[in-house]
Amino acid sequence: MREGEAKYTGDNYPAENYDFLSIKDARELEEQGTVIVRQFLKDYPQELPDAIILPDTSARPLFYFLKPILDKTSKERGVVKSKIYFFKTNRFISEALNEPHNKEAQELYDSGQWSQKKAKCEEEKYGDAEWKLSELLRQKKLTPDESKRIKEKIRIELEKQYVFNALGDIIRNMNKIKFPLQVLRNRANEIRKHINKTNPKLIIFDDIIAGGDTLTSINTAFGEKIPAYAFKGMYNRDYYAEQNNLDIHVGFSTGEGQGYYVPKINFDYRHSSAIGVKKEETGNASYAELLETMDISTKRDMGYLRSDMKKIGEEVIENLKYD
Repeated sequence: MREGEAKYTGDNYPAENYDFLSIKDARELEEQGTVIVRQFLKDYPQELPDAIILPDTSARPLFYFLKPILDKTSKERGVVKSKIYFFKTNRFISEALNEPHNKEAQELYDSGQWSQKKAKCEEEKYGDAEWKLSELLRQKKLTPDESKRIKEKIRIELEKQYVFNALGDIIRNMNKIKFPLQVLRNRANEIRKHINKTNPKLIIFDDIIAGGDTLTSINTAFGEKIPAYAFKGMYNRDYYAEQNNLDIHVGFSTGEGQGYYVPKINFDYRHSSAIGVKKEETGNASYAELLETMDISTKRDMGYLRSDMKKIGEEVIENLKYD
């Protein structure tokens, strides 16, 4: 046991030949990694994708997992190796864009039809109010003068109350995500420019996918549906395609019966400092920030995690040569 670390028990004990990963980590990463890398290489039997996107911050260690796989595959095939880019997402944007009514708002906002939709909604609301007032008049619960005054007040207040009724949630969310969404789109354009190729082939590698919010925000930023590969997912491939319009291969699916719980790869609980950057889910920066201070143990763990993930990648590509 290394100095300063808690005592391990059972599957959490460090795996043999690894300095950072537990027995459970190493076993699951190798098994699930083999599944998704096998599918990845099957999907790209000749040339490799131009770029692989890794969502910040939890997927950062996958850079070291993928490196030996890409190195060996590109050398054996005599093809160009995929470039790898980190992509910082914003959790609020991810969740907002995955709401059906916010997807509708996104389309309306981008198409310039927002004002027409807003006006139509206001007219419908006024019509509903007018009908309710006529009912109260018929029942003699209001006098004609009272009804007239209420109608005038409704018409005046309708605009003020709009954001709290009907499509109010859409307006608030769109206003909140407008700037950070542009930050994501700027980062996507930056990556495309760096790749310097017309219609580059992109894929995403992630450690864990729950509802697919992160992938939705990345797809929105790039303006296309990008194929994704993840070690674990809450649902299976068909569910993500039907319910979220996402193209995802998962190494292990927990199944719908698990609700909103996705068992994490254990190192996710321990590697927040070992990856060397801050985990910030709602900021507007294009890049993850480096840790302000790194003590000896943090730098040590960073090296251990990177080395271990590289070993897992080497094990996976070695396993696949026997397929």
